Amino acid sequence: MRACVSVYMYCRDYGFKLEETPRRDKLILLLCAWSSAAIFGISTVFHTFICYSEKLADRLRRLDHVAAVNHIACSMYPVIYAALSCSPYRWHFLVAMAISSIICMIIFYFADIYAPEKAAIRGLMALGVAATALSGLVFHSFTLGAGAMWTAMGGRYLIHMIILNAAGLVFYIVHFPECWWPGGFDIVGHSHQLLHIVSAVATFSQINAILTAYGYSLNTPCPGS
Repeated sequence: MRACVSVYMYCRDYGFKLEETPRRDKLILLLCAWSSAAIFGISTVFHTFICYSEKLADRLRRLDHVAAVNHIACSMYPVIYAALSCSPYRWHFLVAMAISSIICMIIFYFADIYAPEKAAIRGLMALGVAATALSGLVFHSFTLGAGAMWTAMGGRYLIHMIILNAAGLVFYIVHFPECWWPGGFDIVGHSHQLLHIVSAVATFSQINAILTAYGYSLNTPCPGS
């Protein structure tokens, strides 16, 4: 659904036909769409078969976290790619994001970090991947100017997305609200559900940030061009 909404809004707002979209732009957008399908698909399978066997649940839990890290990186690719369209360092940051996410995914799949008391470690690792992406935007704001960079990356939408995802991450790490009332939120309202809810809401802000960044890159010529 997210992928369809992204493509629809992209074509509606900027009047592009998908077949006329540059191949490189199309690849970046497809990476984002693929990561969305992967995280929600794997998460659905994980929660469906979590009680089937302990071994299967462990493998699916690891894949669920791998898909989450992959989604963090791939969903930020379009923003970085478009907002840094005039920067000579654009591909440096994209490669850095790819490397950090691959390292994190390998650790998530093979390391023994799934005990409840290690939730903070898992959260900080995911946060590190997101920080790699945001560092590119912060770095480029010094050359482009904070005001122009805010416009280029769809700043208000990006801030909304960061706040919502950060809230979800805090819920996940501290096990809120079940830490206040153990057993009271086993069916509805526990931290994992809240994480998914705020992440889904953040999706709409993220789509608008992507569209704003692409609109800026397409309608604003690079200095000296």
